[in-house]
Amino acid sequence: MGKPRHDHPTPAGTGQPDPEDAPSRNRPDQGQGPRTNRSARRTFTTEFKHAIVYECDAASNGTKGSILRRERLYGSRIQEWRAAVKTGVFEKKSAAPCGRPKNSAEQSEIAQLAKALAAERAAYERTRG
Repeated sequence: MGKPRHDHPTPAGTGQPDPEDAPSRNRPDQGQGPRTNRSARRTFTTEFKHAIVYECDAASNGTKGSILRRERLYGSRIQEWRAAVKTGVFEKKSAAPCGRPKNSAEQSEIAQLAKALAAERAAYERTRG
């Protein structure tokens, strides 16, 4: 038979699900949908990533696993973060704002004139018809 399989984390050594991490389908305040029983994806700040990478690099052999277990992370994630720190990805701030670019002054004027022309044509058609 083997060990019972849980789809969510368990407290260390108990084998029972943590009540705080119970599936969200048991919570009536959650929305309905195909993925409502999943936990929210974890996000990490840049400071946290730096701290964990430096802590793992400073740790002696045999203690890195305890850091990963404590933070519930995989070693591959630390490798990705270490590469990003080495290349300076975290330090670079994007100069370009996100989203749709703003119209230039010329483009704004053209759009305004196009609206005025459409209004004039509509007025002309009303008087003609």
